[in-house]
Amino acid sequence: MEDRRAAKSKMAIKKVFLELLKKKPLNKITVAELSREADLGRGTFYLHYNDIYDLYDYIESELYGGLIEIFEEQPYPVTNADDLVKLAEIITKYTADNKEVFLLVTGSGSYGKLVRKLKKVLREKMFQKGYAGKISKYDEMEYLFIMYGLIGILEDWLNTGLAMPRKELVKILHKILMMFY
Repeated sequence: MEDRRAAKSKMAIKKVFLELLKKKPLNKITVAELSREADLGRGTFYLHYNDIYDLYDYIESELYGGLIEIFEEQPYPVTNADDLVKLAEIITKYTADNKEVFLLVTGSGSYGKLVRKLKKVLREKMFQKGYAGKISKYDEMEYLFIMYGLIGILEDWLNTGLAMPRKELVKILHKILMMFY
């Protein structure tokens, strides 16, 4: 369990890092600058992270971990439109709640890596839970098509800066998903 001081330092580092990332590319941010802006010593930074890229990877992993938790909590295979719509609502809410971080991470060009990880986990989850042999090949492909489609729409939503209101997006997704059931 992390003590309060360490958690507070990490939160300050993350906050300042995200502010700096709004102003300049990742490769132009230095530990010295970040530490100065966060009013912490460089040693404090190095207690938690190896370098700026390690901090970036940590933040990206937090986002990824949150999405994975969402997928872990869902029933598999998804057998009805209501479960898919619920999943879409949860994912879009998580994305909207973490909009600033998502936009900064996707703006740095690593969103493709995040999407590839999510697709891999979805596929592994399906096979790990043993559903691959229990459902037809058609149902398996339909499920993957729907999940990858949701991820693609989420990617587009992020690329447009979440311009469409979340509720409108979910309403459209509901209409699309109903075509599969």
